[in-house]
Amino acid sequence: MEKRFAAFIALSVAIWLGYVLLQLQFAPQRPPEKKPPVVAKKDGKAEPAGQDKNGEKDDEQAAPAPAEAVDPPEEGADEPVIFPQRWLALGSVDPSSNFRMLAIFNSRGAAIERIELSSDRYRDLEDSTGYLGHLALTDMAGGGGCQVNVVGRGTPAEKAGLKVGDIVTAAAGKPIKNRATFQELLQATVPGQSLELSVSREDGGKKQTSQVNVTLQARPLEIIRPEPADESDRAKQDPLSCLLTLRSAGDQDVKTLNSLRTANWEAKEIPGSTPAVEFRIRPPLDELKTIGVTGPMEIVKRYRLLSVPQAEAGNRNHRAYHLTLELEFINLAADGPQQVAYQLDGPNGLPHEGWWYSNKVGQSMFGGAGARDVIFSTSSVGHKLYSCATIFKNATKDNKSLLFEKDKGRLKYIGVDAQYFTAALMPDAANEQGSYVFREAIAMPAGKVDPEDKTGSRKTNVTFRLASLSHSIEPGQKFEQRFTLFAGPKEPELVAAYNLDNVIDYGWFWWVSRPLVRVLDFFYMIVGNYGLAIIMLTVLVRGCMFPLSRKAAKNMQATQALAPEMKKIKEKYKNDMQKQGEAMKELYAKHNFNPLGGCWMMFVQLPIFLGLYRALSVDIVLREAPLIPGLRWCSNLAGPDMLWRWDSFIPWDFLTGENGYLGPYLNVLPIVTVALFLVQQKLFTPPATDEQTAMTQKMMTYMMIFMGVLFFKVPSGLCIYFITSSLWGIAERLLLPKTPKPGEEKQTATTTKKSVGLGSNGSSRKAREKRKQKRR
Repeated sequence: MEKRFAAFIALSVAIWLGYVLLQLQFAPQRPPEKKPPVVAKKDGKAEPAGQDKNGEKDDEQAAPAPAEAVDPPEEGADEPVIFPQRWLALGSVDPSSNFRMLAIFNSRGAAIERIELSSDRYRDLEDSTGYLGHLALTDMAGGGGCQVNVVGRGTPAEKAGLKVGDIVTAAAGKPIKNRATFQELLQATVPGQSLELSVSREDGGKKQTSQVNVTLQARPLEIIRPEPADESDRAKQDPLSCLLTLRSAGDQDVKTLNSLRTANWEAKEIPGSTPAVEFRIRPPLDELKTIGVTGPMEIVKRYRLLSVPQAEAGNRNHRAYHLTLELEFINLAADGPQQVAYQLDGPNGLPHEGWWYSNKVGQSMFGGAGARDVIFSTSSVGHKLYSCATIFKNATKDNKSLLFEKDKGRLKYIGVDAQYFTAALMPDAANEQGSYVFREAIAMPAGKVDPEDKTGSRKTNVTFRLASLSHSIEPGQKFEQRFTLFAGPKEPELVAAYNLDNVIDYGWFWWVSRPLVRVLDFFYMIVGNYGLAIIMLTVLVRGCMFPLSRKAAKNMQATQALAPEMKKIKEKYKNDMQKQGEAMKELYAKHNFNPLGGCWMMFVQLPIFLGLYRALSVDIVLREAPLIPGLRWCSNLAGPDMLWRWDSFIPWDFLTGENGYLGPYLNVLPIVTVALFLVQQKLFTPPATDEQTAMTQKMMTYMMIFMGVLFFKVPSGLCIYFITSSLWGIAERLLLPKTPKPGEEKQTATTTKKSVGLGSNGSSRKAREKRKQKRR
């Protein structure tokens, strides 16, 4: 019996050990499930991250709770606080408000999401759909509409009564499943259109559905925005503006704490006369140690927006086109200083309107600029422009576009520059802490680049990155730096108020462009239309050059009159060039003719032409200035007249594409300009004296047509100048008295004598005939 019991025990242990070994080999035990991090809630209670109140998994696109977060846990807590994503807004888009802009911020990365200008003078030229206002919509689970997460002041949404937390379920009688369907519906609207929205909102703990009528407006200009500007898919958008991260203090083996760019910071609004939004975050200690920071630290980003005083309400150039960016790095360690360095990205998503026709001036002799370029200035380096084409080329080859290093001195400003707008970051001159000398600054694309993109060198979304020097922070102390972020139009007086005069570049002939701009503004004050002002400016310029132009016209007229004699001389001395030259000199001396007399007009007119071209291309007052108010054609004198979009009817991308020779629009004014050029050429060119001259004149005609192709996309304001100038020149040529040809003087005198004699004889015959009739 005892042997059987012992055998049973041994067999049981063997079976149990075998089972355990097999389980460890083929079915290992799962590790203990980690407790989810805590998400701060408005009522102070905590819920696991990634779950909603019903315990279901939280969708990434689900609407974030627009609630303020409680204070993060103290140092040493095992469960880090994760804050919900929030959107906050400062300012207003209403032109009658005391703000020049509406700025919207995203707690993810404590970034600037977009800045919209409030002035009626700056509207979106390319998007003519109705504007509701940026609502930062997020999709509800199950296709139940989309939730509103921010409502900017002065927007049609705010005027209609939409609130944060509202859920849009239908628009114009059509159901809204998600933000993609809502965006598609808005794309079919126009300014002034009334739109009825079905909105679900909580009132007293109960959900109620109400109807909201919204009157859409013209879309304001977004000087900073996510790109591509696709509200329906944020995953495809480039990173937002002004992202911040920490980096290791040394120059070698640089590591960064990129989680700060994607984490949600604690966000709150600071009301007052200068409203602000503040973002705070405490990075996990284990992440800080990867960049050499051994103790806890708190980072603060604060944006302030200046309002316009009532006394300056009518001053459009008042210093209110900026945000103040304040950075604070607080050492929370109890012992020992901390070495801290940071990286700050610049703004991006500036307008690239008209990139296919606009031309900016580059600083190199033969190099141009793109629709968006990076500019900077330090204490030892003047104003510099780093072109979009260079940034794009370096990015495709994985090369770094280095702007400057710490040996270039204190930073004055650095920014992204567009044709008519600039977003520039300037250190606070009143705060010298840290001296604002940076380790380095680089220019870079905001997102990924495609080497096969033919338009990349012109319109790549570029930005910059500042890398700071290492700063030592004592325990319980903080390191601060403050910047002014200018985001506004390139009005001469406005940019001068920010010490950004160099962002307006007229090129080599600035000494001609600037006076012409002032005269143009003066004429506009008289007539109230820039098209008429350009005509008046052209008349003034041609009137001042009248003595030279008249002399040139007479010279061309004399050339035509002497053409037969010159032809005879060439035929007579075709084998003796020396005698031919002497005969030509005698002919010129006899008739007091200078063959180079008409060249002075060209030399004088060239700088005026180039100066006016730059003035019309750079001066922001011509942007959106119409030739005929109320007519869509030629409604922007700073761009082509754009009568008809023909790229869909003529599918030749090399010709009618945005990157083609002619562009996507049929422009009438360049055709009229070239036609008048050909008429002038016909009037001013003497008849051909031989086959070579005839061939040269044909080549000049073809060249004129070719020049018309090259200038097919020039600003319509410049075409108005050319048309007015050509009409002046044609009238001047036709009104000149005819110059008699050589030998016509003698023939004219002889003919006069003969006609007199014939006239007397004729009159006597008539008298005799009358006498005969009387006799009869």
